[in-house]
Amino acid sequence: MPNSQPGILAPVPPLARCLSFQLQPDGDPLTALAALAERRLGDGLVVGIGQPLALAL
Repeated sequence: MPNSQPGILAPVPPLARCLSFQLQPDGDPLTALAALAERRLGDGLVVGIGQPLALAL
């Protein structure tokens, strides 16, 4: 994963989709984050990390 997300500064698209996930009580966030880190983020994808996940890390 690059150190920046080009989609953050890209113009807002006319249509978008938002997915939200919750951390399971005994889940390991590192497994999911490692899989995400292997993906290439294009201009149309922005990943945000919420407070619960940040605190779990």
